[in-house]
Parts: sequence; C-alpha cells; structure tokens
Amino acid sequence: MGYLERDEDSKLFSLSRKLLSMGYHVLQHTSLVEAAMPLMRELRGRVRETITLCGIEEASGIVLEHVPSPHSFRLTVETGAHFHLHSSAPGKAILAFLPEDDRMDLTGRISFERFTTRTIGSPKELERALTEVRRVGYATDEGEEFEGIRCVSAPILDKKSYPVAAVVVTGPSSRFKNPMLEAYGMMTGETALAISHKLGHPA
Repeated sequence: MGYLERDEDSKLFSLSRKLLSMGYHVLQHTSLVEAAMPLMRELRGRVRETITLCGIEEASGIVLEHVPSPHSFRLTVETGAHFHLHSSAPGKAILAFLPEDDRMDLTGRISFERFTTRTIGSPKELERALTEVRRVGYATDEGEEFEGIRCVSAPILDKKSYPVAAVVVTGPSSRFKNPMLEAYGMMTGETALAISHKLGHPA
C-alpha cells in the first residue's frame, strides 16, 4: 500500500514518504489543537455550550478536539468522529473560504443526502448558503442534520489565509434561541480570528 519501502540489497524496510507525510499531517493537527484549546476554553466560559474544533478529511468533516459544555444536558462529541459537510456549520464555514477550485472539487464529491427538512439538497443551494457565510463571517446549522441541535461556526485561517479548520459552538435549540445566534456567531468569529492569528494569519 506504499507505507514502507524495502531496500533490495539489505532487505531492510524503512518508512516511505507516504507514511512520513501522514505523520506531518498529525503534527500539523497537534500544533493547531495546542493553539486553539486555550481560546476554546475561554469561549466555552462565555457561552457555556460545547466548543468543537473541526477540520476536513477527504470529503467529510472530522472532529479534532472539543471542550464540553458545563450543562448536564449537552451535546457529546468524540474526537475523530466524521460528519457531513453540507449539513454542518463547520463544513460550511470551511467550504465558504476555500479557494474556488478546492471548493468545487469538494462540492462535487458531496452526495447531498437529506437528513431533515432544512438540509441543503443541491450544489446550487449550497453555493447560496456559502455566499451568505462569506458575507457574515460565520456559518450556522439550524437542525440540518439533527433536529433540536443548533450550531454556529467560523473558519480558522493559516498564514496564507487558507481555512485549515473551524471552531464551533453547539447546543440544544431550547437554549440556542434566535436572539443568541448572531451574538454567538460574533463571539465564535472573534475566537477563530484569535486562533488564526496564533497560526500566523495577519488577523
């Protein structure tokens, strides 16, 4: 599968570039998590909801780390869990700020499966949503994959302004009322910007 290379003379195995690049990818995630965690904890203290750090792997989202809400009734997430891009706030937050070629490539691999009546169901509908994300600076999920769950998310940009991850606030609709949505969006955006600055973005 290309993870090891064998020297034909000595018959010894060594790590291939493929495996080494995977290790580099993990190290990148590690430095990202280290930069993000203090600011995620600070945001959790302000909103008292679960804060998640997410990225993209292949054509789906992946949970990199999280800080749980102090409420007894809260969303539980697992590090390494995958999620759909078109029906999630972090998926839309990252997609919206990708270069067009990368965005189109990922959009072309989305199945647009519908989970609730609010789920985005086509590339055209998704592009309209992403235009709005770029306008306001954050994305929302208003029960698009799971009824009763709401999220806001903002992209984390590296020094080249590439969206490497997203920070997310998630909570039950019963606590996530409409008047809070914009306020949470602004606070999430501020946190994402602060993390971006730590990664070298001229925030």
